[in-house]
Amino acid sequence: MFASSKLLFPLAFVVTLLAAGCDGPCTNLAEMICACEPNDVLERACLLNVERATRDPIEGEDAQCEELMKTCTCDALERNDFAACGLTLDGESS
Repeated sequence: MFASSKLLFPLAFVVTLLAAGCDGPCTNLAEMICACEPNDVLERACLLNVERATRDPIEGEDAQCEELMKTCTCDALERNDFAACGLTLDGESS
């Protein structure tokens, strides 16, 4: 579903950075992003990255992730609107 497979690795890496807190808003957001992967294999790999990167949230992250869940959709990712999900490509700043 993403614009190209070249984006999958940078996005999967950034998704791991979002996975703050166990079953919190940031983990939920990361899982939403993973659900946009074009097939089950890539979705499972993305979810595994999220699971491995889960950590305690830093102050304010939960609220930020809750807001991003309102704008983050697979359609946004397909349009390369990565900011809607709090994502950037390698070398870009948010």
